[in-house]
Amino acid sequence: MTDADYADWADRHAALFSMGREDDAGMFLQWRREFEAMGFTVAELHGATDWISRESKGITRWDHLQAIRDHVRNGRRFAASKARATVGESDRGTCSKCSDTGYVCGLPHLSQLRPEGWLPLFADVPALTQAAVCTCLAGKWIYDAWNDKDQKYKDHYRKPQSLVEYTRLNPQWEAQMRDYAEQRRLKIASDSVTKHADKSKPLASILQKVLDSRLTNR
Repeated sequence: MTDADYADWADRHAALFSMGREDDAGMFLQWRREFEAMGFTVAELHGATDWISRESKGITRWDHLQAIRDHVRNGRRFAASKARATVGESDRGTCSKCSDTGYVCGLPHLSQLRPEGWLPLFADVPALTQAAVCTCLAGKWIYDAWNDKDQKYKDHYRKPQSLVEYTRLNPQWEAQMRDYAEQRRLKIASDSVTKHADKSKPLASILQKVLDSRLTNR
């Protein structure tokens, strides 16, 4: 999602629920990181805002994040169940790209692409990700549902990007995701070794002092 799209949603959500305090702004920034990591789209966020405004009673400001998560995930599960109803489960199988959610998540964000590749792979910057509608039946149902919306909805919310469109812009995304996962795995392993070494230093120092003392007293 773009900065403008997210800011538009955040301003609307904040205005609806009186969340315009200074610390709320910081909270919305944290939410964006989580939403992008989960591949949420701006249309899904607006849908969650509509649902909270219409259906949810007595919700506190601290419950909004979980309510948004639940609404988007339930919507995706509903899309998957609709797709499953189209053909038999045994005939359709399970989509390895989206796990039948209809959205392929964790894709390298297009804003971080450079001629030499995905920015986090060669620069020390946080990874931004996005989602695209899958090519499986669950993804087709998502597009069918969007096409069934009235023109006012379509004018306000852009059609979600498809995996085909995304791949045309970033054909190396699968290799980039594998390389980044391996990069993260190596970093976690390295941090674990360093942490373990730091913890063992005091013990090693004590043991060395005991050994030195024994050698001195011989």
